[in-house]
Amino acid sequence: MPTTATKSASGTAPIPVATAAARVVQDDEPHGSSNSNGSSNSNNNNNSGPSKLHTNRQVRGAAVAAGVTGLVLLGPAAGLLAAGGAALATTRGRGTVGKAARATGDSCSDLGTRAKKFGRKHGVAEAASEGLRKGCHWASKKLGEDRRPKATTPNAAHTP
Repeated sequence: MPTTATKSASGTAPIPVATAAARVVQDDEPHGSSNSNGSSNSNNNNNSGPSKLHTNRQVRGAAVAAGVTGLVLLGPAAGLLAAGGAALATTRGRGTVGKAARATGDSCSDLGTRAKKFGRKHGVAEAASEGLRKGCHWASKKLGEDRRPKATTPNAAHTP
């Protein structure tokens, strides 16, 4: 363990590097992941293990955002890989990448929730299904006209 000292946050007395690093690690952890005595769960000797850094909502949101982006930009295989990578970063990432993935997951999930509320309020699904029904009806009518033999009267053009 290094014994080099750094200045404390108040700048008055030097503190050991290990203590400073422990404070940085605690600041990077989500709320509720430290014990009541202020120490990190990973430094604790009990068997409870570290707390969960992510929610299922964040994982789904990050996977959807990355998957759609990968699909649009590079194709289906890239979309699948991007979705898996984002889910992995959300669940395993403790650094900047994990934080960004969790924030993206929250944002995408919020967007989906707002879109559902908007759709319910304005009847988007019903209007879209009605438009699709009308379009299919029109297309089947047009296709049906082309397949029917045209009625012709013999010598209709030559009648006096």
